Amino acid sequence: MSFYSELLLTTARLIADKGQAMTLVSTAPGAYDAATGTAAEVETTSSLSGVVVNYPAREVDGTSVQRGDRKVLLAAEGVVPKIQDTLIIGGVRNKIIDCKAVSPAGIAVMYTAQARAGG
Repeated sequence: MSFYSELLLTTARLIADKGQAMTLVSTAPGAYDAATGTAAEVETTSSLSGVVVNYPAREVDGTSVQRGDRKVLLAAEGVVPKIQDTLIIGGVRNKIIDCKAVSPAGIAVMYTAQARAGG
């Protein structure tokens, strides 16, 4: 097992132990309906754990990071969160505004998502 594979497992274990349960809701276009000329959106949900922290006041600029935004640390296990996905945290829907992979040596070990309530 490589160092980064072990790091991924350790990250996943720590986030599961110290984090909280949440749901990731992803949407994708469904089958095209020729009669209506549209494609319905299909939602996919995934249960996962994440660590939620507040942004420090110095990072809240009112534009890219707004008051109430939260940073969510997610293990890189199975699902890949994307911008515009929704995280349901404690029953509150949060839109993912930004999401970056932490990937030393090109191997994703976790994601840092910026979540905004009301998504």
